[in-house]
Amino acid sequence: MGKINRLWILSGFLAVVMFPAGKSFGYGENSTFYTPLASPTPTTISTSRTPSTLGEENGSDSYLWVLTEQEFTKLHNTAYRMTVDARNLRTYYYFPENSLLVQHNFGSREGLVLDTLSNSGLLLTNLYFIDGESALLMWDAGGGRVFRYDLETRRLDRLDNSYSFRAFYGHADLVFPDDNRIYAYGGYGEFTSKNILIYYNQTNQEWVDIPIFGDVPTS
Repeated sequence: MGKINRLWILSGFLAVVMFPAGKSFGYGENSTFYTPLASPTPTTISTSRTPSTLGEENGSDSYLWVLTEQEFTKLHNTAYRMTVDARNLRTYYYFPENSLLVQHNFGSREGLVLDTLSNSGLLLTNLYFIDGESALLMWDAGGGRVFRYDLETRRLDRLDNSYSFRAFYGHADLVFPDDNRIYAYGGYGEFTSKNILIYYNQTNQEWVDIPIFGDVPTS
């Protein structure tokens, strides 16, 4: 078989496998490069962003159980995200591998399990303590979905009208305390490194790409 014929066969095979009819391309939910998560059940986060109640509703001082020092230390060997409540000297952790939301009080060697989010569809999630609201702002580590967890009522609300990008892992982030606006720069995912700046627009409930000029760092 000649070289030209082999190339035609290979290109035809790739066209069928990579670009089947009826598919759109890019980073949207219908993209072949993005596989949406299965629709959650009514007892978890609703895709219509209807609040779901998780855990116990006994106020901010309640918890499900206590992690011993050894258990808490072992959890630190897994992937996690954390944020600090400096006013009340508390640290909050989310351990996605075990689906645990944990509170740690400064000076203590134990951890307090506040909630188990195993059915919420959360991935590795960044955390930010919202001072004055007794709540946590949570968003996908790869960019996309945004949540608010109320520490008083143990309610997890989905805020966005987006999807899990899985494209900005390791991004640098900044949350403005005045309006809790999330900015994210850089990161890696979808086979490329990024050097773009995005922010979460609370009005449109979408992420917006911010044009940057000048000496932009390479990705």
